[in-house]
Amino acid sequence: MSEFQAVIDSISPERLLHWLSETVDTYGPTWAEGPALLVFEDMLNALELPYRKQAVDEERYNLIVEVGPQPPSLMWVGHVDTVGLYDEEHRGVRVEGDLLYGLGSADMKSGCVAAVEALAAVVRSGIELKQGLRLALVVGEEEYGDGSEKLLNWCLRLWSWSGSQQTCSHAQHITGISKCSCAAAGRAHMRLCRR
Repeated sequence: MSEFQAVIDSISPERLLHWLSETVDTYGPTWAEGPALLVFEDMLNALELPYRKQAVDEERYNLIVEVGPQPPSLMWVGHVDTVGLYDEEHRGVRVEGDLLYGLGSADMKSGCVAAVEALAAVVRSGIELKQGLRLALVVGEEEYGDGSEKLLNWCLRLWSWSGSQQTCSHAQHITGISKCSCAAAGRAHMRLCRR
Protein backbone atom coordinates (compact mmCIF):
# COMPACT_ATOMS: atom_id res chain seq x y z
CA MET A 1 0.00 0.00 0.00
CA SER A 2 1.30 3.48 -0.86
CA GLU A 3 1.86 6.11 1.83
CA PHE A 4 -0.84 8.23 0.22
CA GLN A 5 -3.34 5.37 0.37
CA ALA A 6 -2.45 4.74 4.03
CA VAL A 7 -3.34 8.36 4.81
CA ILE A 8 -6.59 8.21 2.81
CA ASP A 9 -7.58 4.95 4.53
CA SER A 10 -7.12 6.66 7.91
CA ILE A 11 -9.78 9.29 7.17
CA SER A 12 -13.23 8.59 8.56
CA PRO A 13 -16.21 10.32 6.88
CA GLU A 14 -18.36 9.43 9.91
CA ARG A 15 -15.87 11.06 12.29
CA LEU A 16 -15.68 14.13 10.04
CA LEU A 17 -19.47 14.51 10.05
CA HIS A 18 -19.60 14.01 13.83
CA TRP A 19 -16.99 16.67 14.61
CA LEU A 20 -18.25 19.09 11.97
CA SER A 21 -21.76 18.78 13.39
CA GLU A 22 -20.43 19.33 16.93
CA THR A 23 -18.41 22.42 15.98
CA VAL A 24 -21.13 24.03 13.86
CA ASP A 25 -23.73 23.33 16.56
CA THR A 26 -21.54 25.18 19.09
CA TYR A 27 -21.94 28.95 18.97
CA GLY A 28 -18.58 30.71 19.09
CA PRO A 29 -18.47 34.26 17.74
CA THR A 30 -15.40 36.46 18.11
CA TRP A 31 -14.77 37.28 21.80
CA ALA A 32 -16.83 34.25 22.88
CA GLU A 33 -14.95 31.38 21.21
CA GLY A 34 -14.57 29.38 24.43
CA PRO A 35 -17.26 26.75 23.75
CA ALA A 36 -15.98 26.20 20.18
CA LEU A 37 -12.40 25.84 21.45
CA LEU A 38 -13.56 23.19 23.93
CA VAL A 39 -15.10 21.15 21.10
CA PHE A 40 -11.84 21.36 19.13
CA GLU A 41 -9.92 20.31 22.25
CA ASP A 42 -12.27 17.32 22.61
CA MET A 43 -11.58 16.42 18.98
CA LEU A 44 -7.80 16.73 19.39
CA ASN A 45 -7.92 14.62 22.56
CA ALA A 46 -10.11 11.96 20.92
CA LEU A 47 -7.67 11.77 17.99
CA GLU A 48 -4.71 11.71 20.41
CA LEU A 49 -3.08 14.74 18.82
CA PRO A 50 -0.88 16.71 21.23
CA TYR A 51 -1.60 20.44 21.33
CA ARG A 52 -0.85 23.51 23.36
CA LYS A 53 -2.73 26.69 24.10
CA GLN A 54 -1.28 30.01 23.04
CA ALA A 55 -2.76 32.81 25.16
CA VAL A 56 -4.24 35.69 23.16
CA ASP A 57 -5.65 37.48 26.22
CA GLU A 58 -6.73 36.49 29.74
CA GLU A 59 -9.59 34.26 28.56
CA ARG A 60 -8.94 33.48 24.89
CA TYR A 61 -6.33 31.32 23.22
CA ASN A 62 -5.19 29.71 19.98
CA LEU A 63 -4.67 25.95 19.69
CA ILE A 64 -1.32 24.85 18.22
CA VAL A 65 -0.67 21.28 17.01
CA GLU A 66 2.78 20.21 15.77
CA VAL A 67 3.83 16.84 14.38
CA GLY A 68 7.01 15.57 12.79
CA PRO A 69 10.46 17.17 12.90
CA GLN A 70 10.41 20.76 14.07
CA PRO A 71 10.51 23.54 13.06
CA PRO A 72 7.69 22.90 10.60
CA SER A 73 7.93 23.49 6.88
CA LEU A 74 4.17 23.87 6.49
CA MET A 75 1.69 25.64 8.71
CA TRP A 76 -2.07 25.45 8.23
CA VAL A 77 -4.01 28.24 9.90
CA GLY A 78 -7.76 28.29 10.36
CA HIS A 79 -10.07 30.29 12.60
CA VAL A 80 -12.62 28.82 14.99
CA ASP A 81 -14.71 31.96 15.56
CA THR A 82 -17.77 32.95 13.56
CA VAL A 83 -19.67 36.13 12.92
CA GLY A 84 -22.32 36.98 15.48
CA LEU A 85 -25.74 35.37 15.17
CA TYR A 86 -28.49 37.83 14.35
CA ASP A 87 -31.32 35.35 13.91
CA GLU A 88 -31.89 32.74 16.65
CA GLU A 89 -34.20 30.83 14.30
CA HIS A 90 -31.20 29.63 12.23
CA ARG A 91 -29.00 28.60 15.14
CA GLY A 92 -27.61 25.06 15.15
CA VAL A 93 -26.63 22.51 12.58
CA ARG A 94 -28.90 21.12 9.88
CA VAL A 95 -28.07 18.24 7.52
CA GLU A 96 -30.04 17.75 4.31
CA GLY A 97 -28.75 14.89 2.19
CA ASP A 98 -25.05 15.48 1.60
CA LEU A 99 -25.21 19.14 2.68
CA LEU A 100 -24.54 20.51 6.15
CA TYR A 101 -25.80 23.98 7.09
CA GLY A 102 -25.08 26.20 10.04
CA LEU A 103 -23.10 29.16 11.29
CA GLY A 104 -19.43 28.59 10.52
CA SER A 105 -20.01 25.55 8.28
CA ALA A 106 -18.21 27.22 5.36
CA ASP A 107 -16.27 29.95 7.18
CA MET A 108 -14.47 28.11 8.53
CA LYS A 109 -15.24 25.30 10.92
CA SER A 110 -15.36 22.77 8.07
CA GLY A 111 -11.83 23.72 7.06
CA CYS A 112 -10.59 23.44 10.64
CA VAL A 113 -12.23 20.03 11.17
CA ALA A 114 -10.83 18.80 7.84
CA ALA A 115 -7.33 20.02 8.76
CA VAL A 116 -7.45 18.27 12.15
CA GLU A 117 -8.68 15.04 10.52
CA ALA A 118 -6.00 15.27 7.81
CA LEU A 119 -3.25 15.77 10.38
CA ALA A 120 -4.57 12.87 12.46
CA ALA A 121 -4.72 10.69 9.32
CA VAL A 122 -1.08 11.45 8.55
CA VAL A 123 -0.10 10.50 12.11
CA ARG A 124 -2.27 7.35 12.18
CA SER A 125 -0.94 6.18 8.81
CA GLY A 126 2.49 5.72 10.36
CA ILE A 127 4.37 7.46 7.58
CA GLU A 128 7.61 9.08 8.62
CA LEU A 129 7.50 12.82 8.03
CA LYS A 130 10.70 14.31 6.63
CA GLN A 131 9.55 17.81 7.61
CA GLY A 132 7.25 19.01 10.35
CA LEU A 133 3.68 20.21 10.12
CA ARG A 134 1.94 22.79 12.30
CA LEU A 135 -1.79 23.43 12.58
CA ALA A 136 -2.91 26.63 14.26
CA LEU A 137 -6.57 27.13 15.15
CA VAL A 138 -6.88 30.83 15.93
CA VAL A 139 -9.49 33.08 17.51
CA GLY A 140 -10.67 36.56 16.62
CA GLU A 141 -10.40 36.43 12.82
CA GLU A 142 -13.92 37.69 12.13
CA GLU A 143 -13.42 40.96 14.03
CA TYR A 144 -9.87 42.09 14.81
CA GLY A 145 -7.44 39.34 13.85
CA ASP A 146 -5.86 39.31 17.31
CA GLY A 147 -5.41 35.51 17.33
CA SER A 148 -3.58 35.59 13.99
CA GLU A 149 -1.51 38.55 15.14
CA LYS A 150 -0.42 36.67 18.26
CA LEU A 151 0.48 33.62 16.15
CA LEU A 152 2.43 35.70 13.62
CA ASN A 153 4.43 37.53 16.31
CA TRP A 154 5.27 34.18 17.94
CA CYS A 155 6.42 32.70 14.61
CA LEU A 156 8.58 35.75 13.88
CA ARG A 157 10.24 35.46 17.32
CA LEU A 158 10.88 31.73 16.72
CA TRP A 159 12.50 32.45 13.38
CA SER A 160 14.70 35.22 14.77
CA TRP A 161 15.83 33.06 17.73
CA SER A 162 16.77 30.15 15.49
CA GLY A 163 18.98 32.37 13.34
CA SER A 164 17.50 30.97 10.15
CA GLN A 165 14.45 31.47 8.02
CA GLN A 166 11.94 28.66 8.10
CA THR A 167 9.85 28.02 5.03
CA CYS A 168 6.30 28.27 6.21
CA SER A 169 3.15 28.36 4.11
CA HIS A 170 0.06 29.91 5.61
CA ALA A 171 -3.42 29.09 4.37
CA GLN A 172 -5.96 31.16 6.33
CA HIS A 173 -9.10 29.90 4.65
CA ILE A 174 -8.35 26.32 3.75
CA THR A 175 -11.91 25.82 2.56
CA GLY A 176 -11.21 28.02 -0.50
CA ILE A 177 -8.28 26.33 -2.20
CA SER A 178 -7.42 27.68 -5.64
CA LYS A 179 -4.44 27.76 -8.03
CA CYS A 180 -1.10 28.54 -6.44
CA SER A 181 -0.54 32.25 -5.90
CA CYS A 182 1.28 34.38 -3.37
CA ALA A 183 -0.15 37.56 -1.90
CA ALA A 184 1.52 40.34 0.05
CA ALA A 185 -0.71 39.57 3.02
CA GLY A 186 1.23 36.37 3.67
CA ARG A 187 -1.19 33.83 2.27
CA ALA A 188 -0.42 31.09 -0.17
CA HIS A 189 -3.39 29.50 -1.89
CA MET A 190 -2.63 26.23 -3.57
CA ARG A 191 -4.15 23.20 -5.14
CA LEU A 192 -2.88 19.93 -3.72
CA CYS A 193 -2.99 16.94 -6.03
CA ARG A 194 -1.53 13.47 -6.10
CA ARG A 195 0.26 11.64 -8.87
